Amino acid sequence: SRVAAFLEGKPAELTAAVRRSAATALVDRHLILQESEDSHFPPAPPEDAQALLKQLKAQYPSEAAYQAALKEHRISEQDLVNQLLAGIQALRFTELRFRPEVQISDADLSTAYDKFAADWRASHTGAPPSLAVPSLEDSRADLEKLLTEQRATQALDQWLETTRAKKSVEYREAAFQ
Repeated sequence: SRVAAFLEGKPAELTAAVRRSAATALVDRHLILQESEDSHFPPAPPEDAQALLKQLKAQYPSEAAYQAALKEHRISEQDLVNQLLAGIQALRFTELRFRPEVQISDADLSTAYDKFAADWRASHTGAPPSLAVPSLEDSRADLEKLLTEQRATQALDQWLETTRAKKSVEYREAAFQ
């Protein structure tokens, strides 16, 4: 939770709700990383985490400001790099594992477009006629991307739910008090 707060540029909160949410996220990431390892998925190269670290550091006016933020959140740069690397690995694995399963039919696109068009009209009431709803063809790539992302996330969520049940994940309430 401290690393997440650092990445979001927010003060670290350690309330029971935040600790519970962090525990759930850590368990989910552990399950994904374990599956990644069991599947012999190649590890994310450390250079990728270093590239993200460089981008993060660029958000600070100086190295001293960056180091002060790390200290304020009570994390080390190595903690940050480890979390970045684990996040990259989990993301790459889940994209490879769940995205290819997703199939988007023309009917799915049509339904999504109808909802998009209705939402667009509702949010643009009173707009001049020249400001028309983008066509299905103009929206196709964005709608396919959105639907694919939603369905891959649903598949991941279902897999995590099943895997948590198989592994008998149990949280101890004393840790969140």
